Amino acid sequence: MMKRIQTASLGLAMAALLGACGQGANNGAGSDDPIIGGVNSGGKSMQAVGSVGIIGDGVVGNLGQYYMICTATLIDAQTVLTAKHCTIDTQGSLNPVPNSKFVNYYKMGFAVGNAVQPDKVVEAIAAEVSFPWDGGFMGLGNDVGIYHLIAPADGVTPFAVTQKSLATDDVNKIFTSIGYGAQDNLQGLGFEGLNGTRKAGAQHLDALTGQFFQLVFGTFDEFVKWLTTLYGSQVVADNQSVVMDLWNNSPILDGYEVLTGHRTGDVQTCFGDSGSPLLRRNQDTKQNEIFAVLSGGISSLEKACDYGSIYSAMADTTRDFIGTALKYKDPCNVNGALVDTNGSCNGTVATRCTGKFEGDRSLSSIDCADLGQTCLSNMAGQVGCFDQGSDPNKDNTDPHPQLKQPGDVQTGVASKMLNKDNPRLKQLAKPAK
Repeated sequence: MMKRIQTASLGLAMAALLGACGQGANNGAGSDDPIIGGVNSGGKSMQAVGSVGIIGDGVVGNLGQYYMICTATLIDAQTVLTAKHCTIDTQGSLNPVPNSKFVNYYKMGFAVGNAVQPDKVVEAIAAEVSFPWDGGFMGLGNDVGIYHLIAPADGVTPFAVTQKSLATDDVNKIFTSIGYGAQDNLQGLGFEGLNGTRKAGAQHLDALTGQFFQLVFGTFDEFVKWLTTLYGSQVVADNQSVVMDLWNNSPILDGYEVLTGHRTGDVQTCFGDSGSPLLRRNQDTKQNEIFAVLSGGISSLEKACDYGSIYSAMADTTRDFIGTALKYKDPCNVNGALVDTNGSCNGTVATRCTGKFEGDRSLSSIDCADLGQTCLSNMAGQVGCFDQGSDPNKDNTDPHPQLKQPGDVQTGVASKMLNKDNPRLKQLAKPAK
């Protein structure tokens, strides 16, 4: 997934154009961008780099089928690092409430191995997102998110998060991009589905600060040429104030966003790569360390994803966020036993774990004796408070709300990429407000 920019008029269309080249290929669920120009990435040591997506429950998606959304990395036995826009519905395309967490509506999972036919999928039960909430070129502030797994991803060695923030002396150094995104224009533009394989390649760290379009295009004339190839000269001429604003006010968020891969020979991230790690090997510990996660990028007339990538960096506040997340305890794990959504009765006490559509995961308990009742369960196994001797099956509950299917939309698209078929481009014909 990659993130789209939300601005007015020409900028609105740029929203489609500017996100992390991360539109989902239509292989069930929307996916982000895979590495274009990279090489195959295999081996047990790389299994920490997996993907996150929807697990079909028979109502949403085929039962048991996995639908990839983004690339993600295991950083602890039950903790997965990805992009913020891979944990919340920034586009309002799937969830009933925009910016709400996918895991609170869908059965989510972390997949190890091929993202189309995984070796294993471990269910995710909770998610957290980093702050700043917004701002920067991608409009997502610190675009970092966490998923918590219901059980350890056994047999997979987690990657470490760096304890060193990117600094000026890191500029021009080589890092490694690795992800499951689109691997060519056919996949990036949606003509082919993603094949689910992992690719890796080298990228230079280009900039920690500055105006994105000025860094990428160098001159205003080159920026205008790029816009013209995508929108046409008349649209650009009619929106000069927006064009100038984009040129002068599209900053990389200092400390939280970095530009990589904008030079000859570097690989290009694309749709499906969102949330993927930017790695460098620690020569002292001999471990691969995560310095950033992929947020987004832009496109060109010739390439679905082009001009390098915007990553969200591991700032001091990001590491604090991750450190707190690593202390997460499943509230529905009671002394090693999982309480499910149906719940159980312990005498007159009814206890259950909240489920989908009920917000963040929590444990709920009530002593039915406080109501002069007792705890009983119905034929579906759902517990509740009822009068002694009454029939709990007369109060049936919980029809599954109607949700969109994974294949209906391209999810997690944090893309600022232009797409000629994108309805937002129609906004360009309207005068800037």
